[in-house]
Amino acid sequence: MIPGFHKPWIETEYQGIVMENDNTVLLNPPLFALDKDAPLHYAGEICGFRVHNGPLGSGSVQFEAVVLDRSTGEGLVRSKEPLDCESQREHSFTIQAYDLCSSPLCFLASHFSFPSLRATVHVRVNDVNEFSPVFVERRYEASVPEGRLFDRIVRVEALDADCSPQYSQICFYDIITPNVPFAIDNDGWTKRVEYTPGSGSIPLFPSLHLETCEETVWNIQATVELQTGHIGKGCDRDSYSDRSVRRLCGAVRGEVDLLPPPSPAANWTSALPTLPSSDSSLVFSFNGSSHVAVVPDLVVSALSGDHFTLQLWMRRGATNIQPSTPQSRGNRKEEETIVCSTVKNDDSYSHYSLSVHGCRLSLFYWPDVSAARPVKFLWKLEQVPVEILFPHF
Repeated sequence: MIPGFHKPWIETEYQGIVMENDNTVLLNPPLFALDKDAPLHYAGEICGFRVHNGPLGSGSVQFEAVVLDRSTGEGLVRSKEPLDCESQREHSFTIQAYDLCSSPLCFLASHFSFPSLRATVHVRVNDVNEFSPVFVERRYEASVPEGRLFDRIVRVEALDADCSPQYSQICFYDIITPNVPFAIDNDGWTKRVEYTPGSGSIPLFPSLHLETCEETVWNIQATVELQTGHIGKGCDRDSYSDRSVRRLCGAVRGEVDLLPPPSPAANWTSALPTLPSSDSSLVFSFNGSSHVAVVPDLVVSALSGDHFTLQLWMRRGATNIQPSTPQSRGNRKEEETIVCSTVKNDDSYSHYSLSVHGCRLSLFYWPDVSAARPVKFLWKLEQVPVEILFPHF
């Protein structure tokens, strides 16, 4: 190795947050590039960062990375154009650090070039309150007979174009015309409830009441649906990181990421579509046919030992599976495989697969295809986003 020709080093992944009305990205961890050539003059300095396209071809046009201090390698990521949370809330791209700044050997850089490995940057644009509520209709009309009181005459609705629930929620309505014989209320229930873990129970509908008109009521049934379509991964109020969850659940140490961010060294996830997430992490989407990932044997072989932990976060999309009938059984997809592996032993094969079977999670294990009988474990799941962590099997 020629003295002064070490590659710079940066983290492999950064999570960033930027306000919609600002251009400076707050990164976690902070952006620092290190070089083993330091403190050599010229060679140990970081001269620049380069931004590349993200997995979906976004990012390089809107963001740039600049060097704040060449000697320490401190850098800053910022947007070159105004950001709009309403049009795009998540951005992903990759960056590299470069050295050989103003060295007399700079002419060699064009031949040898010593950039760092690429790091993935996920940036979430935080909303600011920039829009006012707008009524769905410009004019509401209703007619009522005189001499009677009505609980409801007309229902109005307003919407707010801000992208976050914090600023898009309509808090209340108010009649500003004085001395009118009408009143207005929120006419509905709050769609967002703030809850602090460990604070006990909280009523969802504190003012809810039922009028039975003095008739005997034998049964009352109500349904409440939680809106989770805006969440790509985890809960938007999660306070535990993936690493903390592994520690709390007693997972086996030594992690191997089977679905890493796309890079030249991990190209088996580059063709997968992604979904938005609350913490700016990558969430991949699978359809079981064209959207699949084949993990290289070299990566899988790192899973050694008698025990291992499989951790995944999964949410099933909408399905059109109907109740089984003699006519539909031939077209019904019985199982949706999440992960599977077949390993060649000395004179036989072993196989395991983790699948979703209807409302159940299925673990199929066949230790010896030629001799032993397979075993199958089933867990019943609700149709909600779920994080699954299997310790020691």
